[in-house]
Amino acid sequence: MDHLDKDNQLMAQFGTCSEPAYNQLFHKYKNILFDYVYRSFLYRRREDCEDVVQDTLKRVCEYKYKYVPKFKFSTWVYTIAHRLAINKVKQKKYIPLEDIEEHAQMTADGSVDIATQNEREGIVANLLNSLKPKYKEVVVLRLLHDLKYDDISKVTATSENTLKSRFKRAMDQLRKVGKEFGLDENAV
Repeated sequence: MDHLDKDNQLMAQFGTCSEPAYNQLFHKYKNILFDYVYRSFLYRRREDCEDVVQDTLKRVCEYKYKYVPKFKFSTWVYTIAHRLAINKVKQKKYIPLEDIEEHAQMTADGSVDIATQNEREGIVANLLNSLKPKYKEVVVLRLLHDLKYDDISKVTATSENTLKSRFKRAMDQLRKVGKEFGLDENAV
């Protein structure tokens, strides 16, 4: 049985109020969703990411009757997380990452040390953070979460052709920024 059948089976069991089925879905998706929200939207805001994931899984409970089993459960749950994350970003009025880095470089008292933080997060995070959010999201979903363009299209309500274009532009930009980090062009 592949994961699609298993997720659909768990949702069917959960639809009949099976707590073990919900627990399995919860444990399977909580880290996957956290990673998606963290990398795509909320950068270094752990609490907000956790809130979005909890709200997403809460909505799965509340709206389980709206899930259509002929579609992938993962696409449905990513769509919920996507919408909630966008709402959180709008609600919080986040400062763009570039502004944070610029401010951190100007801070004389050393209260923010971006270089140390970037070293911990690694080169991948630096590369991803160099992308505009609309490019970053497609890269995260495509490469890190292994979603197909069709599924990403459903999650983001964006056409597949637009997503493919964004992915290509993102990869070109990642190669360019990767060169600045001293990476081989083929490594990105």
